[in-house]
Amino acid sequence: MYGDGVEKKTVVTDEQQTLLRRAAAQSIVLLRNKDNILPLDKSKVKKIAVIGPNARQRLITGSGSAEIFPLFVVTPHEGIEEAFGKNKVTYVEGCRCTSISYCNG
Repeated sequence: MYGDGVEKKTVVTDEQQTLLRRAAAQSIVLLRNKDNILPLDKSKVKKIAVIGPNARQRLITGSGSAEIFPLFVVTPHEGIEEAFGKNKVTYVEGCRCTSISYCNG
């Protein structure tokens, strides 16, 4: 999707998709893992709170050389629900901030 909600057709081989997913997973930086809490053990997780308006936003592109057009987009909220199940995830907007506005307190 290019932000317009219309899926674009692009041919990507299974090999390319596997490589891209592996590269994305390996590029994640974990700043701190106190008491080795991560990765979460799905069998031990009872509830997960997802807080913040950007958790449901499809913030996928920058500008200039950072502009990208992904084949599909998964919001953080959607990804967490997919991984742990909708019944374990609670979402709260938190504040009305977005990536282009600021909270005042």
